[in-house]
Amino acid sequence: MGAFSASCGKKGSHRQRLTLCSSPEKRVACVIPHPFRTLSLLSCGQEPRVPPTLLFSEAKPLFSLYKVHTPRIGCCRHCLPRSLSDTERETQECEATMVLKFLFLFLFLSLLLVLGWVQPSLGRESPSKKFQRQHMDSGNSPGNNTNYCNQMMKRRKMTRGWCKPVNTFVHESLEDVKAICSEKNITCKNGQYNCHQSNSTVNITDCRQTGSSRYPNCVYKTTKLQKRIIVACEGNVSMPVHLDASV
Repeated sequence: MGAFSASCGKKGSHRQRLTLCSSPEKRVACVIPHPFRTLSLLSCGQEPRVPPTLLFSEAKPLFSLYKVHTPRIGCCRHCLPRSLSDTERETQECEATMVLKFLFLFLFLSLLLVLGWVQPSLGRESPSKKFQRQHMDSGNSPGNNTNYCNQMMKRRKMTRGWCKPVNTFVHESLEDVKAICSEKNITCKNGQYNCHQSNSTVNITDCRQTGSSRYPNCVYKTTKLQKRIIVACEGNVSMPVHLDASV
């Protein structure tokens, strides 16, 4: 195992003599007696410059060992502060960066919160639309179809999660049902005073769940009727939002 001495450092500076050895148990580095430069050399994984005294056959294997045994860490232009003013400047830059990160994070979380409030309201069914889905079947009639209620209750999403026990479908035009809202106000079943009764009978179909029916197999009895209906109306332009009863 060959061993030899070499000098490291720039001309005119303090030099430190090192014993360099090609043994794999030892790591080889050219240590310049300056703390920042030494850290830069080791942390950034730079190879030491070959001094004139190492220009012989044993220099090559030594630097090969240096490459193998020295971990390489990514370098940046802020690896080492050049002066106190540079340190203060970099500290301020880091603080400004952190403030911007927290600001963007706050804005992002605020946006998610707003979307969480707005999205459900965008997808929510309005009371008037719900009335139309559950009760309006204009121009149609079950005829002799005893399976009408089974089909319609499923199609109109009233058998999802449970079997709605009773529901009434109205076979008149939507405009005729809207006109009921202009009739005089009467008291609803819940005590509110926003119900209106039709002044004539209308064609309806009464759907009632049979006694043996259990979710998810919802089964209904279909009954065709002609009755007056009572609807609750709401809004500036009064619209039917609830079918209160049929009489």
